[in-house]
Amino acid sequence: MWFFRRIIVLSILTITLSCGFKPLYSDLEKKNKVVGVLKIPKLDDKEGFHLREELIRRLGDAKDDTYTLSLQINTDRINEVITPNNEITSYRLIMTASYTIISKDGATVLQTQESIVRTGFSSSRNSTGFITQIAEEAAKKRLAVKIAEKISTRVMILSENWLK
Repeated sequence: MWFFRRIIVLSILTITLSCGFKPLYSDLEKKNKVVGVLKIPKLDDKEGFHLREELIRRLGDAKDDTYTLSLQINTDRINEVITPNNEITSYRLIMTASYTIISKDGATVLQTQESIVRTGFSSSRNSTGFITQIAEEAAKKRLAVKIAEKISTRVMILSENWLK
């Protein structure tokens, strides 16, 4: 029985290693090419600020204006749970980001990409509006961090197509 287990484990390792799979986080050469290349313009609202700061943390601040990340975000708020007394106690936030990468001469080098993230927050029936506002701001910050992760990952994956 142990012999068959070893064969199965070895065959899985052989298949995985032979397919050329390489995790993105271990490809430092690709990451180093992308870091510091993209100019990330200022965005409106608090979630735009948090998104820009997170993208700069992940992709670095542009050393020159070779490429610009053109970015538009939209955040929708949906009432999720309504009590019998018509009080809303749970909300769903959905952030959508559309982005392209434009070269210095104005040519689009990465066609429009879209990323969507979702989160929620709650407020109890007897809570004040201030507590609900703080919960919403924290949820928007979580959204910004999640979408920055998606954008930076996709930009790095597709860098061989647009980075020259």
